[in-house]
Order: sequence, then structure tokens, then C-alpha cells
Amino acid sequence: QEKESRRKGSSRRSGRSRIMRLGDLLHEKTIKLDLHANNKHAAIEELVDALIDAHEIPLSMRAHALEIVKEREKEASTGLEYGVAAPHGLSDRVDDIIVALGTCRVGIPFDSVDGIAARIVVLILFPRRSFHGNIQTMAGVAHLFSNAKLRDAIRAANSPADVLKIIRDEEAKEAFHTHLAK
Repeated sequence: QEKESRRKGSSRRSGRSRIMRLGDLLHEKTIKLDLHANNKHAAIEELVDALIDAHEIPLSMRAHALEIVKEREKEASTGLEYGVAAPHGLSDRVDDIIVALGTCRVGIPFDSVDGIAARIVVLILFPRRSFHGNIQTMAGVAHLFSNAKLRDAIRAANSPADVLKIIRDEEAKEAFHTHLAK
């Protein structure tokens, strides 16, 4: 089966088992403000399409990406707490962690633990072979979005560049690194 992933061998995302920070995985073209979705499946589709538009995955991989994320969603909801959802899936067709982030002013029902509709959605495609790195990345995402000030700032952001700066500034703080090192 042909591997389809952008930036193979990239030093930014080399598939090593190091902790990948969200600010390292995102770029402006993979951040979509004001998702139009009114349900979780439509949100997943919008974010997969954002990955295609940003050339993170090829159009030929769209159906596969949707399938693996929606299958994972059937197992258990990926709605976290505080209006955040992290739909994700494992793939043999990506070599690196690939991420898109979307915001929604109204909120999208994601069957979250606390019942709050998701206003921030982080879609993640994980390489199947990198279990430890995948777990560490999910832990980092969950920890990052447990910060109320960060969530508020992202929801108020006016551009993808603003979102990226907010995330990178938070991840640069020593307290964030201390948590991930545990």
C-alpha cells in the first residue's frame, strides 16, 4: 500500500517518539476559523478538507481519513471537556502526525463528558506505528486545552496566525514543558 504523506523525512515531524507539541504540528493553512458544521461528522469533514487544501494529505486520501476518524468516533466520543473535541484516527498511510484545528462560535455537539458543545475541534491523524508518540501528543493536547485563558483567547482570535501564536506562546512556557516531562 502506497504511503501518502507530506514532508516525509521532515525534521519538523520525523516520526520519532518525541513529544510533539501542537504548535509544531499546526500551521496557518491547517487552522480554520468559524467552522460551518452543525454536527461532529460535518466538522470532521471540514477539517479533513482543510488538510487537503493545505496539502497535508492528498485528495486521494480523503475517504480513508474520514473513515478512520469516524470509526474511532463510533468506539467512543472524542469530545473532551470545556468545549474542546479531539477527533482522531490511526493510519498506515501517514508517516507523521497531521493536525488541523477549527473553531466554531456556536458550538458543535460532540457527546463530550461535560455535555458542552465543542467550540474548538482538533483533528489528528496518527501514524499507526507510533503508539507512544501518539499518546504523548494526545496528553499534550488535553493539557493545553485545560487552560481556560488559552481556550478563550483561541475562540476570540481573528486569524489563524493569532491562533498559532497563542498556542506556541503557551507551549513555550516552562510550566507546560514541566507537565509534559512527567
